[in-house]
Amino acid sequence: MTCFTPNSVTITLILIIRLWCGFVNSTPNTTIDKEVCSGGTYLAGDPYTNSVAYVLDEVMINTPYSPGYQYGVFSPFLNSPALGFGGCAQFLSPLECSSCMVAAFNEVLKRCCGYVSGAVILTDCSIGYKDIEPDL
Repeated sequence: MTCFTPNSVTITLILIIRLWCGFVNSTPNTTIDKEVCSGGTYLAGDPYTNSVAYVLDEVMINTPYSPGYQYGVFSPFLNSPALGFGGCAQFLSPLECSSCMVAAFNEVLKRCCGYVSGAVILTDCSIGYKDIEPDL
């Protein structure tokens, strides 16, 4: 099964910004505490793939700059909607949270590729997604 690949432009921009800002802070703890992948599976090419890609990308990018390091987003694709969510430990800096979210993003893709719902909880951050029923 082929899953979407992270937007290389997005990840490159995050890394460039970190280098430009002199990112030398402590490293967040990205040890995996728990993973949950459930809800059946979907195939590559399914419209739900776009929803998962959208919400995970948005969560990875926006969580470090959201109040309380908590962020949630719905996909705009009404034919296969998804909810994405993430959070970071309060003691992290925004750049440390960003680094942790990149690690969580990569882990949820690696561990839950093709599952309808997935989440990983790292020691200092978490990310996840799930399908939602559209309002009819």
